[in-house]
Amino acid sequence: MRPDIFLNRSISAMRLDGHSHESIALALAESALDTLAAAGFSGQTLDAGIEQLVNAMRDHAMELRALCAPSPVEARRAQFSCHGRQARLIWKIKAPRAHRPERPTGSFVRSRTFDAAHRRGKMQIRFGAPLAGVRAAFKRKRLRMERAAKAEKILRPPTAPRTRILFLARHAPLAPDYACAAFPGDGGYPAYYHRVWSVLGELGYHVTTANQCRALYRHAQDVDLVFSLYNRAPIDNPEIFVAATCEFLHLPHVGAKPNIRALAEDKWIAKNFARSIGLPVADGAIYSRAEDLRKAPSFAGPYFVKNRFGAASEGISELSIQDDWAGAAGAAETFFARGMSVLVEKYAPGVDVTLPVLGGEQPLVLDLVRPRSDRLGAIVTEDLKRDDPLGYELFDAGAQTPNFDADALALWAAAGPMDYLRLDYRFDPETGRRVFLEFNICCHIGRSGAICLAGAQWGLSQADILGHVVEFSLRRQAREKETRRWAH
Repeated sequence: MRPDIFLNRSISAMRLDGHSHESIALALAESALDTLAAAGFSGQTLDAGIEQLVNAMRDHAMELRALCAPSPVEARRAQFSCHGRQARLIWKIKAPRAHRPERPTGSFVRSRTFDAAHRRGKMQIRFGAPLAGVRAAFKRKRLRMERAAKAEKILRPPTAPRTRILFLARHAPLAPDYACAAFPGDGGYPAYYHRVWSVLGELGYHVTTANQCRALYRHAQDVDLVFSLYNRAPIDNPEIFVAATCEFLHLPHVGAKPNIRALAEDKWIAKNFARSIGLPVADGAIYSRAEDLRKAPSFAGPYFVKNRFGAASEGISELSIQDDWAGAAGAAETFFARGMSVLVEKYAPGVDVTLPVLGGEQPLVLDLVRPRSDRLGAIVTEDLKRDDPLGYELFDAGAQTPNFDADALALWAAAGPMDYLRLDYRFDPETGRRVFLEFNICCHIGRSGAICLAGAQWGLSQADILGHVVEFSLRRQAREKETRRWAH
């Protein structure tokens, strides 16, 4: 890449009567973002370049105002340059031609940009936005650039994939008719599993289904990949069981290695692991027997009581929030009655948010999503998670967003690779405080869930996401094929 990249913009046949200098500044600045990107600016360095550009525009405000003289302007030239990692904006103003009495019907800027590879392009930008909207315009354009960049990193299935998948779920659709399973009290899960099976088939994969874990032994010689959503099997630690069994049978499987699945399954160990890599967590304590509740934790309330293991917010209700230890101990007893171990945490005010991540050579960190809740403390209870009557919405954490992204990269560096996952948090919009709760592997990947909602903002469908997950999982485990041959 060349160290110096210049953008020369000629503004010709401009009728500026009625247009503010802020409008002209925005038009000039739009293509400068292309030059920054071509110079290698990205992420925080791109933000810094944008900030320099905005500041330069302010420094030259008086010169820009000259463009709004009563007479229309026929020609102007501005130069934006990137010298290594330094951005500079230079204005060159020529004298306007004589005033023309007619009022223009429109205005435009024709631009020609040069990137590091000398590729050329033309674009037309219409005026209208004030200087106050420059940052917003940059944000929108950067979002478009990031969407395009993420979409380019998505792995696509081959035209006629030969991959044989065993789709394993508690209520998976079964041969011969593959009808949507019926199971009272399990919310929308059967329909969700049916949809995932259907999309995998539409992508061209050869899909066999099963609703019992022992099918892993029966199909070990007939499949290339196990896609298990069996996260709620009626056994302890089912997420670990499937992954460990697949490793024993030398079967590639979607998710991650069993030890990483075990790390994610245990919220207490995950909390301490997260703290060790710099993620912010709340104080916590674990309890597995009623007699242990005689001793309160070392931190004061209010408390939040939840299942140490498990998925789908099992056991969580509004009673999980307690002001004092007596109430928290009583809530813990209800978990013990269901055969669950308990994790008691310092209650974090705010809302629940989740950050979806797709696997890749570099993980694809998507947008924050908030599960809607009308419960006390805006928590997600077991019934909300099961029936999902309120759904999800995108969430903007503002200036704190880069911190969430940094958390995802830190977790990936320490525990990756993983095929897809979510990082769950409590976030207080008033203070900007985020508290990491847990991370989930092979979590909900339905059309109405957090991952597909976040992916849709980057132009990704559920089929795109499922195809990427399968193809990345195959690539992640391709190096292990040779070591598996001895088992067959």
